[in-house]
Amino acid sequence: MASKIKLRYTLFIVLYLHPGFSFCQNSKPLTNFSATEKCLYNFLSDNNYIPKSQSLNDSFYILSKDSLFMFQCPLKKTDTTYILIHLIKDGKEKCSTIKWKIDNIEYIIKGITRYNSASHYKKYFDSSDVFSSDLLAVKRNNKWGVINSFGEIIVPIEFDELKPHSLGIWAKKDVQVKIFGIRNTGSTIRTIAQSDYFDDIGITSPKFKPSGLRLTGVKKNGRNGMVNADLNLIVPIVYDKLNILGQKFLLGSRLKKIVLIDPVNGKEISSLYDKVALSNDGTYLLTSIEINGKIVQGKIDINGKEVE
Repeated sequence: MASKIKLRYTLFIVLYLHPGFSFCQNSKPLTNFSATEKCLYNFLSDNNYIPKSQSLNDSFYILSKDSLFMFQCPLKKTDTTYILIHLIKDGKEKCSTIKWKIDNIEYIIKGITRYNSASHYKKYFDSSDVFSSDLLAVKRNNKWGVINSFGEIIVPIEFDELKPHSLGIWAKKDVQVKIFGIRNTGSTIRTIAQSDYFDDIGITSPKFKPSGLRLTGVKKNGRNGMVNADLNLIVPIVYDKLNILGQKFLLGSRLKKIVLIDPVNGKEISSLYDKVALSNDGTYLLTSIEINGKIVQGKIDINGKEVE
């Protein structure tokens, strides 16, 4: 196993969905095929292994490594049944000299879980390792990515390091990191969201009471902010430090002052204070600020309002 990849942990599946977003670097249209891929397509369609395309815009999924090829497409344009053909290429690049040998043919149904099947695709990559029961980390040209049980690339193969995260998959590229949120559809796992790049991302996602809202700390250029479970930046990256008191009060420190932040929208909802502490019963915050040489003490509630 590569030293730059940390794999054997339980992967937490995030069930929050960004409408219309699904990342899969897979199918490509006939117009983008290489000469060898066109030769492969012609061999399969001419010999009735696959339906002949009716449009140059029709897309197909191909994986290859050296002389090994995999070709995947639906049996019909709107069908959920796919044919997956593994082949071995023999011959030069010129199509007339290439001979194709069928190694194996599978029929898979999108919507039916394929347990431990991601390993079927590992021969098309330089290296691989199990990420979870349904995901496989794969390496190509010294970079890592992730495929699901249908061989779909759900994390692009461009990262130096990968590891599980409470929000999905943590990925490092050069000196920056990001999170890929994933969703288990019941039949396969797909990427549903991805965060921006940051200098660092917290390893935990603290829960706020009583809402159950979770936020994760992120850092950039020495400043701190927070993203939500949808990987949207909620708390802007402007704070020297962020703290959570009593599992419900979010405090931000900047310019040597402390302010209460609404964890739902990331907005500041109180005045600035010199010191803030949690009350003994955990229901409000005790505040302190120096005004004209005098220390003024008070207390505020969860909404940042001063209370008697």
